[in-house]
Amino acid sequence: MYIQNVEIEGFKSYAQRVALSNFDPTFNAITGLNGTGKSNILDSICFVMGIKNLSHVRATNLQELVYKCGQAGVTKASVSITFHNSDPQSGPTGYEDKEFITVTRQIVIGGRSKYLINGHAAQENRVQDMFHSVQLNVNNPHFLIMQGRINQVCNMKPIEILSLLEEASGTRMYEKKKEKAVATLEKKDQKMLEIEQVLQDEILPSVEKLKGQVKEYNEWADMSSQRDRMRRWLVAHDYTSGIAMRDRCTDDANKQLAVVADAHAQRDKAAEEAAEKAAQITDLEAEKEIQAGGEIRERQTEVDQLNLRLTEESTRAKNKAETLTAEDKALKALQADLKKLGEQDLPSQLAAAEKARDKARAALDATERSVEAAVREVAGAEAGDGRDESNRSLQERLADAQNGQTAADAERQTALVCSKHLTKQLADTKKAATAKEREGGKLASDLAKQVAAVQDAEVKLSSLRFDAAELARLEGERERLGPQLRAAREEVERLAHEASGCGFRYTDPRPGFDRASVKGVVASLVRVADPSNVTALEVAAGGKLYQVVVDTEVTAKELLERGKLIKRVTIIPLNKVSVRETSSSVLSAAARLGAGKAAPALQLVGYAEDVEQAMKYTFGGVFVCQDAGTAKKLAFSREVSCRCVTLQGDDFNPSGLLTGGSRAKQGGLLARISELHAAEGRLGELTAQMRVVEEALGGMAAAAKEHKRLSQQLDLARHAHCLLQERAAGSEAAQLAGQVIALEAQLKEAGDAATAAEARTRELTEQAKSLEREIRDFASERGKRLKAAQDKLKRAKSEAEAGRKLMRAAEARALEVAAEAEGADAEIAELRAKVEAGEATVAALSAEVDALRADAAATKAKFDEAKGVLEAARMRMRECDDEIKVMEKERKKLMKAASDLEVEAKRSETKAAVATKQANEAAKHCGLLEEKYPWLLQEKDSFGTGDYDFKKYGGQKKALDEYHNLEERLKELNGRVNHQCVTKLEKAEQECKVLLDKKLIVENDRKSLVQVIEELDEKKKAAVKQTWDIVNNYFSAIFSTLLPGSDATLQPPEGQSYLDGLDMRVAFGGVWKESLTELSGGQRALLALSLILALCRFKPAPLYILDEVDSALDLNNSQNIGRMIKEHFPQSQFLVVSHKDGFFNNANIIFRTKFVDGVSTVTRTVVGAAERIASGAVGNAADRAKAVAGGGGARVRTALGVANR
Repeated sequence: MYIQNVEIEGFKSYAQRVALSNFDPTFNAITGLNGTGKSNILDSICFVMGIKNLSHVRATNLQELVYKCGQAGVTKASVSITFHNSDPQSGPTGYEDKEFITVTRQIVIGGRSKYLINGHAAQENRVQDMFHSVQLNVNNPHFLIMQGRINQVCNMKPIEILSLLEEASGTRMYEKKKEKAVATLEKKDQKMLEIEQVLQDEILPSVEKLKGQVKEYNEWADMSSQRDRMRRWLVAHDYTSGIAMRDRCTDDANKQLAVVADAHAQRDKAAEEAAEKAAQITDLEAEKEIQAGGEIRERQTEVDQLNLRLTEESTRAKNKAETLTAEDKALKALQADLKKLGEQDLPSQLAAAEKARDKARAALDATERSVEAAVREVAGAEAGDGRDESNRSLQERLADAQNGQTAADAERQTALVCSKHLTKQLADTKKAATAKEREGGKLASDLAKQVAAVQDAEVKLSSLRFDAAELARLEGERERLGPQLRAAREEVERLAHEASGCGFRYTDPRPGFDRASVKGVVASLVRVADPSNVTALEVAAGGKLYQVVVDTEVTAKELLERGKLIKRVTIIPLNKVSVRETSSSVLSAAARLGAGKAAPALQLVGYAEDVEQAMKYTFGGVFVCQDAGTAKKLAFSREVSCRCVTLQGDDFNPSGLLTGGSRAKQGGLLARISELHAAEGRLGELTAQMRVVEEALGGMAAAAKEHKRLSQQLDLARHAHCLLQERAAGSEAAQLAGQVIALEAQLKEAGDAATAAEARTRELTEQAKSLEREIRDFASERGKRLKAAQDKLKRAKSEAEAGRKLMRAAEARALEVAAEAEGADAEIAELRAKVEAGEATVAALSAEVDALRADAAATKAKFDEAKGVLEAARMRMRECDDEIKVMEKERKKLMKAASDLEVEAKRSETKAAVATKQANEAAKHCGLLEEKYPWLLQEKDSFGTGDYDFKKYGGQKKALDEYHNLEERLKELNGRVNHQCVTKLEKAEQECKVLLDKKLIVENDRKSLVQVIEELDEKKKAAVKQTWDIVNNYFSAIFSTLLPGSDATLQPPEGQSYLDGLDMRVAFGGVWKESLTELSGGQRALLALSLILALCRFKPAPLYILDEVDSALDLNNSQNIGRMIKEHFPQSQFLVVSHKDGFFNNANIIFRTKFVDGVSTVTRTVVGAAERIASGAVGNAADRAKAVAGGGGARVRTALGVANR
């Protein structure tokens, strides 16, 4: 740590603010004329460090430190020093993390001094501690060498020089501790003398005297103790007898009172049983009255009505059965007729007749055409033109054949010419196509490749396992489910808002809390299957629906204490809740009396198994009835006697309380929760369906993506194929190829036409030749032709007449069969309609018969059940009469027993009163003894044993006589005994013991102090010896550096040790001086300065201040001091004040002071190597040569270097 900046304002001669900035970390000098304020800068630094002795800064009080004592308008002095904490580890304690530390001290005229550290106010001791932690104690400085200190060192005696080494080595601490130990040792010796004197003169004689008195006192005390023991024995015996008497009487009284209490309990029990019997009798009479007046009458009326209805339903069922039998018989007759008509097969007969008629008509038409042909042929034969069946003559037919021949020959010629032309055109086109074949080949190759690409894409697409229809179906399903799911969510949110009263919100009472331990509100845990039961269940549960179910009472306590509940709640712990089970006898009685119109509320709700106890607690012991009559009957029945609630919400309580009336129109909580559960179920189903669809779509996503990609690829391939096809079709080669194909087809057609025309020509030529032969031969064969034509005509007419007969017969048969079939169809349709109607009637009658029989059976069952209930009610009435008689007899017996017990209780009360009085008297006597002798309560547990053995003195009388004898003897001794001697002896012995203990402690302390003094002496010797060796080396090295060829040492005076003191000895040229008076003033100053610097070197501080230590030195020695500081003290910062440039020019920074207009000013100068050479700070060449030639200086510097290391 070193000073970086100093700011002075209003301090001594620095009236205005002066800043001394950028101090060198090692060597700084301050110079100027006398009176310009050089030393005031050092005084300001001492001022900040908290100097106590103001004479060191040439002042008598703090106000003198202010510029002109505040008389020039400046009333405040302020000094700030900024330290650079270059090495935080060795910096001030508590400021290791601060790079810069600014300490400010201010004083005001008439005010107090104020300290600031880094701008924050600080106490003076804090500032002192900070500087002390880095060895900058300005009030005991070894870092501050002011004017005149050099002369003091030269005049020191050996013991004073030794004290300097002790101070440097830190052994002054040992010396102070030793002085304190010696002072303490003297006090301990004085204390031992005082203790010994007190023991011999006062304590021991008094002890001897008191021992004689104690011996007499002990004799008296033994007798007194014997008397006290006997008195305590007598009192204890009396007290024990009284306690025994009290306990005995108390026991007797308690026994009698127990008899009384038992008698009263038995009496009360008998009276209670009698009252219970009376109540049971009243209940039985009321039940009997209810049954006789209402239930039996109702049951009888019900039985009569059921019997009447059973008779009516049985009669209707019998009549309907007889009607069903008649209808069934008629239906069977119709079915037989219908079967008979179905066996005739009239449609087949009609079809056969129509087929025969059509065949006869076709034969008739053929014979008529034969007759017409034969007529034309006869007419042609008679006319001589040879007409045939077509009514054309031979000449006409010949002309037609010749014309056809000519036309066919023309067609053949045309086809041959066209074929020739097409052959030529085809050759030319093929030639042109061959020329364009290369161009078309490339297009064909591209087209083939594209075809292959299309096929490859089609193969890939077909091989992909993807169902586009399934994807479309799933997407449609998702679109369908989306609105439904949103609607379901909205419905659940709406119902949840309406049912918000059953919510339970809380904060986890502790980390890791298991929320599964909180089951929820009772209403949210219930499932109601039948909505009609909701109102009754809500009334049955009441406020319990809003209670919260948890697993244990621990969870309940945590929720109530730390759950941050927003409203008051009742909590049901499952492990602690108690439930009232409904017995099986009550359930059986309710089932019997309710006749199916009542059910336990617990059976009408659904719930999880783990909350069963809470459901039993909520709905247990309550029945839900369909009507008020049933609820009233069960609630006030002795066998059931449970709370009953109707479906409309009317509440019947066995205590006689009835609750009912109009209820709110809006649905209850359970209804809303049921709707909420149903909505949540629907939402769950839709969510599951949507999840399945989404999962399926997710599973198909990759395949769909691949399918889309392949489809796009196939579409692109097909499009490219179409483009290539269009391009190929539009090319010249393609057009020529098309023309070749078209010409080849036309050429083939022309060849086929020519061949066909040639074949037709040959056919017509043959036909014409045949006709010409007929015409040529017709005249000679005319008669023969006419006769053959007439015979043919005759045969044709005969066949035509036969055909007409067959035709008329077939038509007649067809008409006959058609008439029969038409009648049969109408009859079958009528029969079928009747059969269907009959079947419907039979089915309806069967259903009616079954329904009537079922109604009759149901009515019969109800009749039997009602009859059984009626008989049971009548039996119950008889049982009630018997029970009433038995209970009345038992009631009278119980009343008599209660009366007897009352008499016995009064006798026992009298005995108890006597015993209690005796016990109270004994207790009163014991109480008086306890008040008089408090020790009785403390020692009564030991009565009968030891000192209180009641057999010890042979009885109470002998003990009392002996007690009186002891009293008389003690009265005689009381005047001679000193009762205080024992206490005084104990006190004297205690004082003696305390003094002896103190004496032992003092002796031990004295031994410890002697040992401590010896240890401190040894430590001091070792520390001083080590310091002497090191400082002596430094001292010799520094002095030989300052005065080459000389030597100096520290050694004890002759005949003494180093602990007695040290003298400074000096040698020049190896000759030791006898006395320091032989030295010049400059040599003495260098010797003192060498010792001071050696001490500084031994225990370096971060800062050293030298104030005109070179005043008695010449220029050469001043230069040597400056070089020595610069070269051998780099670890500390030096601030020196000097008038000699040979000294201060060795500094790196020089601050020059001037006095201008009555105030001090400062200028800063950075000294370079050239300036130091110019000023002679580094010595001249002759001196350097001399030092090198002599070698002495080199050896001295080497020795100093070794000492440094």
